[in-house]
Amino acid sequence: IPAVIGAQGNLWIQSPSINLTTFIPQGQVVVRIRGQHLGTSFGGDIALDDFEFFDDIPNDVGINAVLAPVDQICGNSMQDVEIEVRNFGANAQSNIAVQVDVTGDITQTYNGTAVGPLNKNDVEVLTFGPINTFDGANITITATATLAGDQGPANNTLAEVIQVKPTSVAFTPPAAVCPG
Repeated sequence: IPAVIGAQGNLWIQSPSINLTTFIPQGQVVVRIRGQHLGTSFGGDIALDDFEFFDDIPNDVGINAVLAPVDQICGNSMQDVEIEVRNFGANAQSNIAVQVDVTGDITQTYNGTAVGPLNKNDVEVLTFGPINTFDGANITITATATLAGDQGPANNTLAEVIQVKPTSVAFTPPAAVCPG
């Protein structure tokens, strides 16, 4: 990492990721951060934050987000379910099996495939459905990505609890209602 010397003002310096893989066979990786305050006043400071250390796993895919429907959205008779699949691993991946279970007021199961290829940190959005949420619904969407040999299973499944507001309801002002 290049040294940062002198007054930086309000400029935040971000260094690129540093691959420590070559040091892992030695059994331990030690990271030392050295800050040196030059001068006699208290006017300067040093800020070091947002460090992330992780294993660069070769084969790891998972569910990154449930994109639709979102919590508190107005109902829709043709509501799509959108899931974002991410390659968290170092190796490119293709043909990732995805299962989406909608439970609660609506019950539905969908199966699909993220075709890819997805390189490291790439995402692919899959659209399922539609489901009918016009009258509102309390649902849980659970999405699971399956990859043979996945080495990081903790991110394979994501569940989101979502409340969809009814589109047409009888109300007494000043209650909020979705237009219908």
